[in-house]
Amino acid sequence: MKRNAKKAKTRFTNGDPLCRRNEAEVIREIVETVWNIVCSSLPSYDDNLVGIESRMVKINALLEIEADSICFVGIWGMGGIGKTTLARLVFERISGQFEISCFLANVREISERKGIVSLQNDILLHLNKGQKIYDEHCGKTILNRLFRSKKVLLVVDDANHVSQLESLASPKWFGAGSRVIITTRNCTY
Repeated sequence: MKRNAKKAKTRFTNGDPLCRRNEAEVIREIVETVWNIVCSSLPSYDDNLVGIESRMVKINALLEIEADSICFVGIWGMGGIGKTTLARLVFERISGQFEISCFLANVREISERKGIVSLQNDILLHLNKGQKIYDEHCGKTILNRLFRSKKVLLVVDDANHVSQLESLASPKWFGAGSRVIITTRNCTY
């Protein structure tokens, strides 16, 4: 941890005169760097999950985090086999490498109970945006603008219809290096 702190200190002092930058920007950058260092060293609840590490390695290989392409990865299987757990663990490990990261849980259930607009609003709420979406088309437009030139990590958990993906994660919306992980029981996407 001390080594990571030294790297962070070096990053903010070598060749980057802090006095010439906006104070809010500097504070935000420092907080993000420290948060990423602290989060990566926290214990995770995956410590006692048998076989999870090999599955995470496979998902990470598919995601190709270093590539600038936009990548969608699906985790498919019957209920109860650990799709959500796997997606959440991958999300926790890599979310610090993205400008925007959001885990949308229980998409099938929430979509059926409250509608797709509720899920679009969940994304805005998660990102602390003061906007509210009132219809699906407007939601698509707002999410497109929000994600457009950003490196985004989005998990769409338990999707069961392609229309959910069209309203929450259209491939055209994302900036370079974005990753979308979809868990589903339906392999026909």
